[in-house]
Parts: sequence; C-alpha cells; structure tokens
Amino acid sequence: MNKQPGRIPAWEAASLEELKNRLESREPRQKRQGGFVELKLHGKDILIRQFELMNVKVSELNNTLKLDALEIFSLPSLNEVELDYRIFEAAGDKIRGIFIAMPRRRMRGYSRVL
Repeated sequence: MNKQPGRIPAWEAASLEELKNRLESREPRQKRQGGFVELKLHGKDILIRQFELMNVKVSELNNTLKLDALEIFSLPSLNEVELDYRIFEAAGDKIRGIFIAMPRRRMRGYSRVL
C-alpha cells in the first residue's frame, strides 16, 4: 500500500482472497479524504485489450466491446460484463483505444470487500 501523506492508497490483487488478506494485514484505518483507493487488478478474469474498430458509432462502442468480452468470458448476457474504455483516436470511420472488462460478479466481490 502507498503510505505517502495526501496520496490515494493503492493495493494490487490477483484475486478476491488476496485483496481480503492485504486489507486484513494493513495498518489501522486512518482518516482519508474522499474515501478513494487505487486498486490494481490482474488475473484470468480481467481483460485489458487495445481496439481499433472501423464503421462503429461511438454510441455503439460500449456494447461492441462488451460483446467481445462476453465471448471471452463465456457469460450469458451483456449485463454480466463490467467495462470501461478510453478512446485515443476517433477519425473518420475509425475508433482506436483501450478497454478493460471483467465479469460483474467479480467486480461486485471487490466492491463488497472495499
């Protein structure tokens, strides 16, 4: 965990169990402004991927990327995918960027622990 004053605490975890262990072993809770934490996640249920799509409207981008994650995770519906993305370039009919996705159940688990 990052211990510099005024900085947002940062934890890294590859599983929910690892995050629980890190939180249990931390120093007693001190007052924090805003209640934020930086959480670095990695593992087989986390998808981080660059994308370059042609002929996709920005309004359709979220569902297009969720469909990609849905196939990889073998989930039953788009509602089961948590996703965030950043567009680096949108010129003409091309959109280029990066996205992160994970199954919703995993994200909810992390949220409950925090």
